[in-house]
Parts: sequence; C-alpha cells; structure tokens
Amino acid sequence: DGDSVSLRLLSDPRRAIETTRRGLMRLFMLHLASVLQGIRRHHPLSKEASMAYLTLTMGKPGSHASVVDQAILRAITREFLPSEGSIIRDPDEFHARLQSGRARLLPEVQAGMGMAQRILEGYATLRIGIKQAPPQVLKEAIPDIQEQLRHLLPPDFLLTIPSPWLERMPIYLKAIQIRLERCARDPIKDARAIVEILPFWREYAKRAERHARENLHDPDLIALRWMIEEWRISLFAQELGTAMPVSAKRLTAQLQKSIA
Repeated sequence: DGDSVSLRLLSDPRRAIETTRRGLMRLFMLHLASVLQGIRRHHPLSKEASMAYLTLTMGKPGSHASVVDQAILRAITREFLPSEGSIIRDPDEFHARLQSGRARLLPEVQAGMGMAQRILEGYATLRIGIKQAPPQVLKEAIPDIQEQLRHLLPPDFLLTIPSPWLERMPIYLKAIQIRLERCARDPIKDARAIVEILPFWREYAKRAERHARENLHDPDLIALRWMIEEWRISLFAQELGTAMPVSAKRLTAQLQKSIA
C-alpha cells in the first residue's frame, strides 16, 4: 500500500500465488520508481491511438490503467516473473532478478507501447468502418461484431491477453474490417458464417463465465477461445491466414477436451 507491500495469509493456493506475484510486481515497481517515472514521461501514444483508447474505456465499469502503465506492468512480468505461477522466495533472488532485468525493461516497455499503438490505430480504423457501414450490414453483422469486440479488446488488453494472441490482434481487427466490406456485398454468406460460429462461441462463453465464478483455470478452454477467433479469420478473411489449422471438427474436439 502506498510505498510498501503488506503480507496476507490465503487458504487458496492459486489465489495465494496470484496475490504474491502482484505483491512482487509492486516491489519491483517501488525499486524502479525513478526509471518508471522517466518512461511515463517519454512514451506517449499518438493522438489517434489516445482517442481510440478513450473510446475503448467509455462505459466500462471500474478504473483502467493507462496504456503506458499496462506496458510497464507487462514488461515487469515478462522480465522479472516470466514463468506463469513463478514466485520469488528470498531477498537475494529478488535483487538478482532486479539487476538482470533492469537493462531490458525499457526495450520491453517500448515493444508493448508499439504493439498498443498498432492495435489502437487498427481499432480506430475499424470504428470508422462500422460507422460507415450500409444498412444491411448494420442489421446482419454489427451485433455479432460488437459482441466480438467486447471480448476481443478489453480496456486492459496489454495485461489480460496472452502474448501470442495479443500479437495477432491487428490481424483480428483487419479481418473484421474485411468482413464489413464483404458483408455489404453478400450479407447472406455472412449470416451463414455467423450460424456456424455462434454455437461454439455461446458454449465457450457459458463455460468461461462458470470457470470465472468458480475460480477454475482451464488451458483447453482458453485455447478454444482463440481457435474461435482464428476460425473467424478462416470464414471472413481467409487471405490473412490463420495461426493454426481450424475447422468445426477441430473446434468440436477442443470443446470436448475442456472442462464442461
């Protein structure tokens, strides 16, 4: 709290590890306070990206970290606590990691800010496309696209989206833009694709909600979520290429692997 970190005993092992990692991140930030102050001053977003982020956070409950603070937290995690679930148990290990990762922190923040810039500029372009969409697209595709975007690009996207999929985000946004253009020419084909996707998405969303409520961690369900996103590319913008082979059969098999 403030300029310190407090101790708490927790009975749930997973929650204890997550809380410990947050406390360690806070300690790293306290030790790097002067470095981080300089980073915050000298790494702003472009005006277009800043406006896009403001739009992204509007109407969303809670407070949201600035993009540069997200980039800092992401960099600290990647440099000082790279293994999921890893924690530091003694001062010597903490200071060793602090010294070894300090020099790499700035390049990591710059990489995160560059990624955020590309994503937010893609989001800004997409919003223009949505506003200019003809009536048949507004009726058929926009409700699905809006639902997709709510889950695809949350305000804290640099922190919550795993790196392999975060790097794919500009492609996902580009695929939506291509979909808008093609739906205007052939709304029936677009509607058929939605019918293919929705059963998988609804089942994923139902399971994800229950897992969050019960504090379950299911890598197979997380994999399914991004397989669905790649399948959207295959259906709506195949020329962009997918990160993996995807099909209804493969999604069905992945769904069966996840916790019901």
